[in-house]
Amino acid sequence: MNKNSLKVDIVVVGGGIAGLAAGALAASNNASVLVLEAHQLGGRARSVNRDGFIFNLGAHALYQGGMAMQILHSLGIYPRGTPPPLKRYRALIGQELHKMPTTPANLLTSTALGFRAKIRLVRALSSIDQLSADQFFERSAGSWIANLGLPEEAESILRAICRLSSYVGELDEVSADVIVSQLQIGRRGVLYLHDGWRQLVEALSFLVPYRVGCGVEKLLPTRDHIEVHTQSQVFAAKAVIVATGIPSATGLLLNNSSFTSSGSDVTAACLGVGVSHVPEPGYVLDIDKPLYATTQLTQANQSPTDRAVVEVVRYGARSAKLDRQALEAHLCFAGVNASDIVTSRFLPAMTVAGVLPTPSSGGLAGRRSVYESGIPGVFLAGDWIGPKGWLADAALASAQEASNAALAWSAHQSLSRSIHLTAQKTTSDSTDGYPEESI
Repeated sequence: MNKNSLKVDIVVVGGGIAGLAAGALAASNNASVLVLEAHQLGGRARSVNRDGFIFNLGAHALYQGGMAMQILHSLGIYPRGTPPPLKRYRALIGQELHKMPTTPANLLTSTALGFRAKIRLVRALSSIDQLSADQFFERSAGSWIANLGLPEEAESILRAICRLSSYVGELDEVSADVIVSQLQIGRRGVLYLHDGWRQLVEALSFLVPYRVGCGVEKLLPTRDHIEVHTQSQVFAAKAVIVATGIPSATGLLLNNSSFTSSGSDVTAACLGVGVSHVPEPGYVLDIDKPLYATTQLTQANQSPTDRAVVEVVRYGARSAKLDRQALEAHLCFAGVNASDIVTSRFLPAMTVAGVLPTPSSGGLAGRRSVYESGIPGVFLAGDWIGPKGWLADAALASAQEASNAALAWSAHQSLSRSIHLTAQKTTSDSTDGYPEESI
């Protein structure tokens, strides 16, 4: 062991919400833990303040019925937020806005659907709760929707809702278990978090020691620990959790080229604007294109009084020029004109999730396990790891599983070390007690 190395039970590589949650969960079980982050804490949950407007990395919502909320509660974190005003949602069909059938009242009065299509859509949505999502991994979401036999106008609405709930534009590529599970947990609604998602980053980082600007260069397994090498220091850990965000970064750290073939990532083009007034309608879902505009109001503490943050998203990034034009055009339908914009930020190709689950990859259950690092004592966490959840729910579900695995491995290493030392001491004591001539 390097004489200057710092001993710790568990080192977590990566300070996004998966890494922070894994570290916090391990620390809550009395393990000594250190989170190492090369850049800034938060990963894709970071928020920035521009001229008093707080921008997340694209439109973010926390599902109240998902695993992330359950795990946060287990850590004593109760996110503060505001549910979106569903009555204000509008469906864009062609160039016309209609009430989005997101509430019973909107469904009855919406002109987006005829009466027969409304009945068929309600029946389809009502039946989703009775489905077992994991039975649909072998077909695409597009195929599953098509097989419902809905009228064309109802099918178009459902496709738009599926894009909205999953942040995935490629419904003919993504496995249907992702979409079904998202529709199911969506029944309990979502929260737009006060002060942006930095609220979660700050709450999690309060529970675990961390170092920023501390990139990990390599992991070196030894007989009884794992050396974690940074540019300035070596840490001796009983277990390591790698939560570096995307497969390529994980593969680079683990020196394992197989991670580059984990699958394609999920992307979005995002335009966030701080505007001088609260726009009307503010919430617009394009039924024919993968476009969505949403508004964080003053009560979400993301903007100055009587102003707002509006995020426009295109699910599936293409070219920066083409997508920006589409996003700016969609802003107009949300009620935002160029003269209303105080500040803005454009993300041409934001990573939404590390890997897109597909039927050929086995859907959610086909994602890599927390145990598939290839190195004993090294475990994985992230939104592309493990069979449970999607987006933040997957990140925290894998963090919980990786934390449990690291704790078990750490305890095993401690026990093995204790047995080894006891055996050494027993041998030494026995030897010391022999008569000299007997040696």
